Amino acid sequence: MKRIYLIILICCIAVSCEFRWEDSMVANVPPEIAFIKNGETINPDSGESYKTMEDSLKIGLKSNVTSVTFYYEVRDENLREVSYEAPDGEILSSNILENTTDQYQVVYRPGRAGKNQVKIIAKDEFGATSNIILNLIVYENLPPVAMYSYTKKSIIRPGHFEFSGEPSYDQDEKYGGDIIHYQFEIDGVEIPSPESIVEYIFQEKGQHEIKLKVQDNDGEWSEELRELITIEF
Repeated sequence: MKRIYLIILICCIAVSCEFRWEDSMVANVPPEIAFIKNGETINPDSGESYKTMEDSLKIGLKSNVTSVTFYYEVRDENLREVSYEAPDGEILSSNILENTTDQYQVVYRPGRAGKNQVKIIAKDEFGATSNIILNLIVYENLPPVAMYSYTKKSIIRPGHFEFSGEPSYDQDEKYGGDIIHYQFEIDGVEIPSPESIVEYIFQEKGQHEIKLKVQDNDGEWSEELRELITIEF
């Protein structure tokens, strides 16, 4: 008789556990996962979490950059695993940040120039999943853009002018790009200089041809800027 009671008790416990498991599955919600941007997981403009992130990366010998680091947060009491799909490159590392239990730092190395995509998938014990996606545009170098300004330098010498290539810029300066050389040409006279400012004395009034091209620290030259300006003494 005791054996029968024991069997009945075990069956009741099993059925009860099964019901609790099914109830948990019904009440379960997928993991909450979002990128961390500027220390936040919520976009202040939209009020929504960062489910996708767009970024760009300059790679190459001069920039000395071969990977990108990004951060995300995942919350779920029943979290089972976090996995990555990176068909265009390689996940070099994935670590939980110090003093946190739900924030991760990931280092990704792109495998090619152009568009790279990384999907981060969070899965809980009940099989529910959520994901976020990083879209990364990878390029090697963007050329600089030549621009200039000029001012009259002296009243004593009326034709004395100063030309500045300071308005020129490197399109990838936020990745370490910089302009290292300026090549002015004024009325056919070439004036190469590592400095952005050059001086020139015009001998006569009227129209004069100005050319400028600049070189960045990857050795690439800009398109040549050519303009006719009118000089008045």
